[in-house]
Amino acid sequence: MTDTKDTNVVHATQAEIDARMAEKIQKAPKREEGTLYSCLDFTDPVIVGNTFTSKMKLGKFHAQPFGWLNGGATLAYAENLSGWVSYLLLPEGKYAVGQNITAQHLRPTKAEGYLHASGEMVLVGRNSHVFNIKFTNDEGKLISLIAVTGIVVDVNRDQEQK
Repeated sequence: MTDTKDTNVVHATQAEIDARMAEKIQKAPKREEGTLYSCLDFTDPVIVGNTFTSKMKLGKFHAQPFGWLNGGATLAYAENLSGWVSYLLLPEGKYAVGQNITAQHLRPTKAEGYLHASGEMVLVGRNSHVFNIKFTNDEGKLISLIAVTGIVVDVNRDQEQK
């Protein structure tokens, strides 16, 4: 696995990506109970080439008052998932934060079962990452299309600004 000199992007084989993911998941900050990240209840992404998949277990937390999936929960899932994918791809000392998110909610679905995410890495660059994510229900019906842009920052950014 090699980092190019002029970029934060890691170029690797699929086996190297899988090994890196396993190692980074072990080192990752824990999902503290009660945080949005933990309450969303989604699986770690599986990255293959420039695509990734994940699923989120739906329940009362994800529902609007009439029992339908809240669009905000889908947006939060998209931003958290894309940030997690960025974290897995970036070298140590870097992470990505949400910069822009655009959603098209196409079909309502009840907040039960799973919401499946299938994403594509459109751009994995030195300063930004762009993802297109398709969300489907358990029946495979398209629920939402979401594009997320994240900006790459240094882990110690806050300390550098003081």
